[in-house]
Amino acid sequence: MGGFAAVKYAFSHPELFIFVAALSPSIDVPFRHYNVRRLGQWWKFRTIFGPAGSKERAARDPSTLIRTANVQATPFIYLTAGQQEPLLAPNRQFAAVLKRHGIEYEFYTEPGGHNWSQWNAQIPGCFSSLLQHLGMSAN
Repeated sequence: MGGFAAVKYAFSHPELFIFVAALSPSIDVPFRHYNVRRLGQWWKFRTIFGPAGSKERAARDPSTLIRTANVQATPFIYLTAGQQEPLLAPNRQFAAVLKRHGIEYEFYTEPGGHNWSQWNAQIPGCFSSLLQHLGMSAN
């Protein structure tokens, strides 16, 4: 949930950041549909985010927070997802929302699932982008 939290804080506290990286964030958690097999997960996320449709949930949902974001104050967002992971589609959709709202971002995919091999492959590009946004070079 670190990637989700990074994106959420980018919108709720933009004054604290100039760059936020989210590797395979579970960006769809606040509006994900659950079935009976995942009742425990549904309850856990309801406890964290609040009931569906509540103000509490909206205050924690990046897809809602982006609608009122100050584009100039929002940090740059570096977003990734594995090409074989279930979070690819929600992250592609979120990248499209970022673009639609004029938020500066990069979105990359690498072969792999929701695992360290895929995330490790994303780290060099992430740090290169971070250094660029800090006005530094990798040399």
